[in-house]
Amino acid sequence: MRIPLLTGALSGGLMVLAMPKPDLGLLAYLCLVPTLALLPGAGRSRLLYAGGAAGLISSTGKIYWIAETLANYGGLSFAVGTLSTALLILYLSLYVLTFFSLASRLDPASPLFPWFCASAWVTLEWLQGHLLTGFPWMLLGYTQHRMLPILQTARIWGVYGVSFLVVLVNGSMVSLLIAGRSAWRGAIAPAMLLVAALFYGLSTLSAPSPEHPFRVGVVQGSIPQGEKWRVDARDGTVQRYTNLTRRLAGARCDFIVLPETAFPFFFRDAENASYYATLTALAREMGVPMLVGSLEQTDGRIYNRAFLITRAGEVVGHQDKVHLVPFGEYLPLEWIFGYLEGLTRESGRFAPGAGHRALRLPGAEIPFGVFICYESIFPEIARTYANDGAEFLVNITNDAWFGTTAAPYQHLAMGVFRAVENGLPLIRSANTGISGAVDASGRVLARTPLFEPAVLTAQVAPRRERTFYTRHGDLLVIFCAAATIGALFYQKT
Repeated sequence: MRIPLLTGALSGGLMVLAMPKPDLGLLAYLCLVPTLALLPGAGRSRLLYAGGAAGLISSTGKIYWIAETLANYGGLSFAVGTLSTALLILYLSLYVLTFFSLASRLDPASPLFPWFCASAWVTLEWLQGHLLTGFPWMLLGYTQHRMLPILQTARIWGVYGVSFLVVLVNGSMVSLLIAGRSAWRGAIAPAMLLVAALFYGLSTLSAPSPEHPFRVGVVQGSIPQGEKWRVDARDGTVQRYTNLTRRLAGARCDFIVLPETAFPFFFRDAENASYYATLTALAREMGVPMLVGSLEQTDGRIYNRAFLITRAGEVVGHQDKVHLVPFGEYLPLEWIFGYLEGLTRESGRFAPGAGHRALRLPGAEIPFGVFICYESIFPEIARTYANDGAEFLVNITNDAWFGTTAAPYQHLAMGVFRAVENGLPLIRSANTGISGAVDASGRVLARTPLFEPAVLTAQVAPRRERTFYTRHGDLLVIFCAAATIGALFYQKT
């Protein structure tokens, strides 16, 4: 079984190389070829070895960093943290294994083979993003976050559509490899779709930029995770953010954004009145509206909240985190996962917010949407804001958990897609980085290094246009699911 293992490992390795940090996005277009080419006539055991190897290696590349997080901040031994991560890797690898199992049921010489592969892959990605609260981390389409012409197609079909295109090319290459000349006709339609995608992307990128931009300031405090929640560190935390924000005084900002839980205490509780007074006075001193991440306790429930402060120092709105991080902000199935309670011990277990509604930038009255940390990996959240009238997006996050692994780079790549899908610029403020600003076409206008206190400014242009994806959502997924089920039914009959 050496050959199936090697081909599966090659496919998995190419997928990892296509992701950030290596970020060799072009490799995604051939990452599935080695294993798909092995499938014709492959027995069940060969399929299991090849698909299993591809799934395990690609899934490890996505989330290997979780083991370090569990060991450093979950109070677990390295062995237990690694075992817990391995279980999640195994779960994610089942989707890849299932894909190759489905692909093996259709003849690669068939002109429908590439379309079936793309449909099956997208269907499984959607399921991964919704089952068990969903974990759509680093889907295959995200490897194209720097391929600007292809990236623009997300305005039509979202990240799932970009995944569809990538797998379609893989499937076509396998058909040509196996069937030779007889597969040329079947490859014409996929080639035309790829060319159309490139032309659409290039024309979108050449469109004139919207007028009336405003200047945003982003603050990155770079507070170490081990220090962040300590009560005796609060004075230093508030002082650092105050000093950094003042560095923006001469930048003529229209809006200043600070990270998720930048102030890790109950923002409006009486015992923190001095901190609250310092921060609201800072907004008055700067004369600029501010968005700051902190906590709020209401009726015994704790919320991870972004507070909107006017230039007069008044809190006029907030947005709660709605889609919480399992094991990080709440514990599902405590009777099984109680040993992970260390992850929620310092910050507390959060309650989900009531929903996502656009806030309005004080003074300018421009609506915008705020999604907090992990929420940036769910396309439907940013889309909800866009349909609620948001003209730009804000992502505040604390990626200190991730260290210097690939995860901060992967997280940024997923945020880029939220901007392009909805045709809206994105402002991103992260505690330890990567902070920055992204325009509506996915260009990163400015960014900070990791683990350095920093501030940056960028010109952001609000947009009222609604993309096809914003208006219609994941129509492609419905098509893919129907095509996958239909093909399987056809095979049985």
